[in-house]
Amino acid sequence: MSCLYASIMVTMIKTIGDDVNSTVIVAGRCFFGLILLSPMLLKRGFAGLASTQLTLHLVRGGFVAVGINLGFYSLTILPITTVTVLFFTVPLFVTLLARPVLGEQVGWRRISATLVGFLGAVVVINPTAEVFDMRLLIPVVSSAFFSVSLVLHKQLSKSDPPWVLMFYMFSCTLVLTAPFAVAHWQPLAFGNFGFIVLIAIFATLRTYADIKAYSIGDVSFVAPFQYLRILFVSIIAYLLFGEVLALREWVGVMIIISSTLYIAHREYRLNRHRVQHDRL
Repeated sequence: MSCLYASIMVTMIKTIGDDVNSTVIVAGRCFFGLILLSPMLLKRGFAGLASTQLTLHLVRGGFVAVGINLGFYSLTILPITTVTVLFFTVPLFVTLLARPVLGEQVGWRRISATLVGFLGAVVVINPTAEVFDMRLLIPVVSSAFFSVSLVLHKQLSKSDPPWVLMFYMFSCTLVLTAPFAVAHWQPLAFGNFGFIVLIAIFATLRTYADIKAYSIGDVSFVAPFQYLRILFVSIIAYLLFGEVLALREWVGVMIIISSTLYIAHREYRLNRHRVQHDRL
């Protein structure tokens, strides 16, 4: 479901991106996201937000703030199909970070597959073009920041429930984004206001689904399944915006997907082997 929520969200961001500054959309997403969490806060009270890893929450919030602002901005200036493809580098970054940050075992085979996946991203970016579009690096940098936040919340999820992770994430991102949103503020049309509310709803649903998934399974195993999003986004982008991926971009997609499918398959075999070994 996370893939579907994300596809709807990016479509709405693209729809209002010409009229509403991306920082305003980010701030609105976080503000209304906190409102959606308020029933849980009222039920548990502020004592429910107590955490032994507050510093890590704040660090993660900073990475999310940068990642989401770069990501939303790229969706407003680039085709959403291309941006979505480049967002697919998140699991590749995650796989590289899983071992040094989380201590997960990531062998040379998965490292090699990850490097192949980055080659696919290079194919999409096409740095050898006569006129290189530097803007294509924005979603890649966004993905790098998001990948750090994902491995950090894997650690945080061991002690804190999903709604607490979401509260600190939304709060930090709102605080860090608010000054830029105020600077770019313009009165919102009613329709655009409604879109921002819907973006917050689907973003919250997507974030909750991601947090639950990553708290259950190994980061390097769960992350590749996010690639299903390309199916939803490609269809929506074609129907609404007339966007079609170029052949070179499809080649890059296939390289990335192939590498992550191998990573997922390798992780599954290793997990099964560990389970069998523990039973002996």
